[in-house]
Amino acid sequence: MNLAGLLVAASALAAGDSTLIDFSSPAVLAGARASGLSASALTDGAEVTFPGGDAWRGLVLHVPAEIPRSDWNGWEDAVLDVENREAAEVRVSFSVRSAPDTWEDGKVAHFSVAIPPNRRVTWPVRLFHLRYTLGWEWPALPWGGRTSAWGRADTGAIAEAWIGIEGQKAPVRLGLYRLALANPIASTGWVDRWGQRANLEWPGKVHQDADLKAADRREMAELTAAKRASVFDTWHAWAKGPARRASGFFRTEEIEGRWWLVAPNGRLFYLTGIDCVGPWSSPRADDSVRAAYSWWPPEQGPLAGAWGFWWDGKYHPKGGAPSFYRANLIRKWGPEDLDDKGLRRAMSRLLAWQCSSIGNWSDERLFRMKKLAYVTIGPPTWEVKTPKATEKIHDPFHPDFPAEARRVAAKLAGYQDDPWCVGHFVDNEVDWASVPRLVLEADAALPARARWIETLRGKYGELARLDLAWSVSATSWETLRFPRGERASATALSDAAAFRGELADAWYRIWGEAVRAADPNHLVLGSRLHGGNRPDEVVAACGRWMDVVSFNHYDEEPWREEFDRYQRLARKPFLIGEYGFNSLDDGLLTTAVPVANREERAVGYRFYTEALAAIPYFIGGHWFQWIDEPITGRGDRETAFNGFVKVTDIPDPWLVEAAKATNPRVCEIHAGIIQPVDRRPKR
Repeated sequence: MNLAGLLVAASALAAGDSTLIDFSSPAVLAGARASGLSASALTDGAEVTFPGGDAWRGLVLHVPAEIPRSDWNGWEDAVLDVENREAAEVRVSFSVRSAPDTWEDGKVAHFSVAIPPNRRVTWPVRLFHLRYTLGWEWPALPWGGRTSAWGRADTGAIAEAWIGIEGQKAPVRLGLYRLALANPIASTGWVDRWGQRANLEWPGKVHQDADLKAADRREMAELTAAKRASVFDTWHAWAKGPARRASGFFRTEEIEGRWWLVAPNGRLFYLTGIDCVGPWSSPRADDSVRAAYSWWPPEQGPLAGAWGFWWDGKYHPKGGAPSFYRANLIRKWGPEDLDDKGLRRAMSRLLAWQCSSIGNWSDERLFRMKKLAYVTIGPPTWEVKTPKATEKIHDPFHPDFPAEARRVAAKLAGYQDDPWCVGHFVDNEVDWASVPRLVLEADAALPARARWIETLRGKYGELARLDLAWSVSATSWETLRFPRGERASATALSDAAAFRGELADAWYRIWGEAVRAADPNHLVLGSRLHGGNRPDEVVAACGRWMDVVSFNHYDEEPWREEFDRYQRLARKPFLIGEYGFNSLDDGLLTTAVPVANREERAVGYRFYTEALAAIPYFIGGHWFQWIDEPITGRGDRETAFNGFVKVTDIPDPWLVEAAKATNPRVCEIHAGIIQPVDRRPKR
């Protein structure tokens, strides 16, 4: 069933659904009142009033008291017939839990959607993905709302469901009518032998091995005829732009209020490209994933090359799960010289699609072809052996940390003479937001904790004064913890920001020095700040010690007001390490930046890429990613991103044409000569 069919079926609550709750039941009304909510009967349901100001006070529906079944497997959706009975928009929440009264990770999946005023809707809540991945976002529903989600729960063992509201200060009346399971789906064999979703159809879907070979012949003709756009020189720099000093390596320069990269030959340069380029893509391996596939490549014989993985510069012949992408390469090219063929095809595509560079996480064997600029993941920070202050940040105040940083950064020395290297990132999506909480929860011997406690003692003297300022009741400095969420006072947040800034300053300084000691010729590109982990004090510290401040950013367009503020703090050029648009019409279970369909993904590429190029302090961005993520999830369960290339190794024609149209325009857009496109993607 395609997405349109799904919505029609859901909105009609068509035959084939399984009703869980009829909210006109007296038991539901009694349960609502037992939860401290006021409730009254409607003709075909119940009106429940939710108090404002308490986001976690909702209606709990228990199994088996109100909900007759705990096994929700085999259904794609739970469908909630709900009405906003207020004169303003309301954000409604729905959660399923596999343990009673819990918000524990892995035992609760939480969904929310905005419902217009005085509107009754049928809300399809996607469930099927929970067996494989986390919730993200989904494309717009008929009334314009988009479901957002987080968390995971075992849909085969539901203990209770929860309905509530979010972000409302005043009480809210909801009409609740029916909760049902809808759209039956097999939980086994729903992925076909080519790694595609079996129960959906889309243009270009493979149905036989001959389709792979036919698509390959068509693409080869297109690639053979492709030529470099006239605006680019051999470095893919701006051939028609002004010439600057040629240094032999990439560098940055601010020219008349605009930041640019300058290529080794002195020509102005702007980064476009794709992350994770290489002939590798595998699902995670566990029993539920294996059961999803109707067929699994054998470990022996012609398809043996589908097993294993490439990591840290070498091939590891045994992996936990096979790569259907590689199996499809073997089907069309045979098993011989598979990596060489795949890498040469990838480079031909990047050049034909007018990309100027190779994005992060890409196969380093592409770098050695000396045909496109590239960035690296930087030092292997996971190899540092000193203690951590958070899950990702090694304590920069530990006396051995500078030496450890230099030790692992030394692996970058091999890049120092390569003019095609733009520079090196330092880690990825570092968890800066967790610094206050995790540092105070750490062992007292952790240098970062000891340093912060010393600072707080110096400021407050007595613990009682800190308790009053932070609105906490710590009994000793050893048991002091940072208040969670909304309980943190303004003073506590200010103290936390000051310490986080101090820690970030040391962390970026030490890593910057270590990377430059190993490779003095290339740029240090920052740590790809993401989501809530980019507080102002961290951006400022990054700007002091890095050559470029990088962000991973997933939205319809660059957030100009926020990035302008960051630019005033950092005063360095910016780079987007990851962006992208996703849709469900060719198999994904979830999305990160949802748009209506494949065509709109291409519209999104053009709109975001050109909007970014129009901002004076950005020097480029890379699309995430090369290949569609496995639809049953990669190793960490993520499966929300569409690639330029399908699991069948067939490029997305709309994205390809968008790249070929936009990439040659970005230098003139960045120079202010032409305007970016203004059509936004339909979401």
